[in-house]
Amino acid sequence: MAHWMRKQYKEEIEHAEKFIDYLYQRGERVIIPEIAKPKESYNDALDAFKTSYAHEQYVTSRIYKLVDLAVSEKDYATQSMLKWFVDEQMEEEDNTSSIVNKIEFLGGDKHSIYLVDRELSAR
Repeated sequence: MAHWMRKQYKEEIEHAEKFIDYLYQRGERVIIPEIAKPKESYNDALDAFKTSYAHEQYVTSRIYKLVDLAVSEKDYATQSMLKWFVDEQMEEEDNTSSIVNKIEFLGGDKHSIYLVDRELSAR
């Protein structure tokens, strides 16, 4: 599961860079504010992935607000760029919710967790 999370982290950095590149392309100044420190520990794998899924839902809501703003401002270039993020968030939510559902379905026994861990290490 750590392998999956590491891959996810790297993907999220790429997404941030996509936003940064777009803003630079539009002649904007980019200031990255301090990011809140994530939780350091979780009760179990299910807790970690439920937290991840909730965060993806939060990110989706923020992207939707950006889309709403781009539409209200008639900023067609930004609407076009954000479409990629809307589609990507659909995939991100699907991936994390699928993992949550799988862990819930299989239960919390060590054998089931091992199987999920093994599957996620193949990402």
